[in-house]
Amino acid sequence: VAAGPLLTRPGLPRQTDAELHVYRAAELGHTLRAGAFYPRWAPDLYYGYGYPIFNYYAPLTYYLANGLDLLPGLDIVAGTKGVFVLGLLAASVGAYLLGRDLFGASSGVVAAAAFSFAPYVVFIDPHARGDLAEHFAICLIPFALFAFRRLMEDEAGRGALLGSVAALAGIVFAHALIGLVMGVLLAAYWAWLVILGPGRRRAGWGILAFGLASAVIAFYWLPFLLERRAIKLNVVGMGHFDFHEHFLSVGELLAPSRILDLGATAPRFRYNLGLMQWLLALMGAIVLSPVARRLSRESPPAQLHLAFFVLVSVGLILWMLPISTPGWELLPGVTYLQFPWRLLGPANAALAACAAAGLWLLPERWRGSAAAVSVLLILVLALPVLYPP
Repeated sequence: VAAGPLLTRPGLPRQTDAELHVYRAAELGHTLRAGAFYPRWAPDLYYGYGYPIFNYYAPLTYYLANGLDLLPGLDIVAGTKGVFVLGLLAASVGAYLLGRDLFGASSGVVAAAAFSFAPYVVFIDPHARGDLAEHFAICLIPFALFAFRRLMEDEAGRGALLGSVAALAGIVFAHALIGLVMGVLLAAYWAWLVILGPGRRRAGWGILAFGLASAVIAFYWLPFLLERRAIKLNVVGMGHFDFHEHFLSVGELLAPSRILDLGATAPRFRYNLGLMQWLLALMGAIVLSPVARRLSRESPPAQLHLAFFVLVSVGLILWMLPISTPGWELLPGVTYLQFPWRLLGPANAALAACAAAGLWLLPERWRGSAAAVSVLLILVLALPVLYPP
């Protein structure tokens, strides 16, 4: 359902960055056929003078698009569209696995719906912005959290280690900025579990996962660091890329999605969390309260994880508000994120985990029905963004 507009309409979203990603994917395809498996130079870009785009812009989605291009009847445009669809599939499966692992199968379904139909995941990134790389990286976040949780708490062995390494490396290799955000969040998750006890025995596994993920894609990030002094990064500063211009208000974040004016030259949409997404997450946060614990007949599992996701949700929301301006100005490197609302994707992943916990306020026999109602409400409130121009 989330991928419906991509599956039922020809072409790609108009007047967005999707066109750029088609060109880059096609260029990568040309170099692959010429025998360069990992090119750093795109010879046909910049009016034929060439451009080192693949040295600095993470190319995983372009490789995936070319893989789909090999299928009969598909071209590079269809391959690019297919990566958008693959991202939504990964988002739903990853969020389900995370929610199921923490709070049970019904909760996993709620988490999958809450994340997959979050406005930023289902509409803003793929349709309003057409940002293929960021979209795919954000869609991998729940799976990274799921794999890392298993690595730090379960005796899952090589499977959880492989999943953690693949997810973190994949996010960075899909979109470097989201990869940096996710690296910070996973490092905080690791510290949370080690300091508070459950992950102390497996602290080394977490460090190993970070080290292996960095090593796997060193061919991408290491040349950038070595050549840093020869690079001019003029992507921050005054104008459109000034982060001061892109903070959100509490009202916009918490507002429901509105129906787009398809007669407008540039239909105005909201950078919001999704009404049901934050309401269900709020219910999940209530599970941590002493009153809820007394009323519940059974103690919900994974309360430590829930507390972490509640704190992450609040923290990321605050970083999208003007109140966080001093932090953006003082912390080194943060300005390269450019847009505070870019954190909507990671915030919705944390909110989905919180939403999964909300069913624990109910007796077990009611949780399946409550999950069905929750998914229905998420779908109904997502309808305005399921018909993009």
